[in-house]
Amino acid sequence: MAVIKNGKEAATEFKVIKRYDGCTLIEVKIRTGRTHQIRVHMAQIGHPVIGDSTYSNGKNLFGVERTNAPCSKT
Repeated sequence: MAVIKNGKEAATEFKVIKRYDGCTLIEVKIRTGRTHQIRVHMAQIGHPVIGDSTYSNGKNLFGVERTNAPCSKT
């Protein structure tokens, strides 16, 4: 998956909850539900999900080996 010019539309909203040294806790609302949407969009703006080896372009500042984000449906 990637953000491409002629790709399907996908909308993601996010809000900063708290900033830490080297990372930020965010609340994310997906509007379209595309595969890997949050991971792709966050990586596209230069802020990959911690532990996401697929979309992080090798960035793993914390040595986390997998994503483990708490989620809830609102």
